[in-house]
Amino acid sequence: MHFSKSHLVVLTVLAISLLITFLLSDYVCQPIEKFETTIYRKLTGKFAQHFEYDSLGVPFVVYQGNIGKQYNTVSVAEYAIKLHKKSINQADTVFNNCIEWLIRHSSRLNDSSLIYFNFYDWPGYSMKSPWRSAMNQGRVMQAFLLAYEDTSEDLFLDYARQSMNALFTEVKDGGVTYIDETGYWFEEYADDNLPESRVLNGMIVVLEALSDFYVLTDDTSAKYLFSEGTKALKSTLHQYDNEGHSNYDVLGKPASPWYHKFHIAQLEDLYKKTDEPVFEQYRLKWLQYREPSYLKTLVLKPRNIGIAAVVTLYFITVMVMAILVSIFMRLGKTLVASRFRSFALSFKKGDK
Repeated sequence: MHFSKSHLVVLTVLAISLLITFLLSDYVCQPIEKFETTIYRKLTGKFAQHFEYDSLGVPFVVYQGNIGKQYNTVSVAEYAIKLHKKSINQADTVFNNCIEWLIRHSSRLNDSSLIYFNFYDWPGYSMKSPWRSAMNQGRVMQAFLLAYEDTSEDLFLDYARQSMNALFTEVKDGGVTYIDETGYWFEEYADDNLPESRVLNGMIVVLEALSDFYVLTDDTSAKYLFSEGTKALKSTLHQYDNEGHSNYDVLGKPASPWYHKFHIAQLEDLYKKTDEPVFEQYRLKWLQYREPSYLKTLVLKPRNIGIAAVVTLYFITVMVMAILVSIFMRLGKTLVASRFRSFALSFKKGDK
């Protein structure tokens, strides 16, 4: 088969563009994917999960699908914690509004305990409204402790303590804790009728809250719960290792890149608090993990938006290469013509 010069140029441009796309995909495809997703959502009216705020500045989550707009205890408490780091008056006001929301939405578990429910179904773990979460208890504790530090009002310390006391109640009795020979596991998705998911990040959040409570109050109950929780985590942490990558739960769900980094940060904090070698061991092991390339991930788990991002990058690369080749070819012709004219003039002068 005979190829003309123009055909060879086109094939060369396509081949080089393919190579450049391969080399740049890890760095460029994610931003392209985000941009295309934004455009798609604007055109279709669909949206990603995001936060909005009520008239008092308290956040609620706008979930996709039938879940819709819902207040989430963890989100309200975490927003209060975030605002506490700011010193402007508006942040102080909204912080207080979030604390008041948490007080109003507490429920009595027993004479000494308060519990927080989420009033919507969560399909990720087949949770039915209202459902309980140890992570609710942990984040609420931290928010109330900050309010207590600001005001020295015993009310807030009492709410933190009663939120902590719920951690003594087992899941089967309406609480959020699994108690067995390994220790106390504080369950993020607590339902005795479902498989134990034992979500890693939620467990560690509760341990952090217990540590905060103990440091502030020297409370023996907080120390005991932290000790029992640490014991349970030490004995089961190996179950979350997936060839150097962390799992989100004990059921084997791989952690997303964000949660993998979060696990590493949490283990670093735990190691500083406990000096337990196993936490440092897995922190270092997971720190060495490198996510597979964008293209490899796409091949293993194809996504339309990912494929569109790669095609877009390849198209852009081809266009840029075609423009550059066109410019170089024109410059080349101009240079050849200039040299030919110079040669012709020199030849004429020599002939004279």
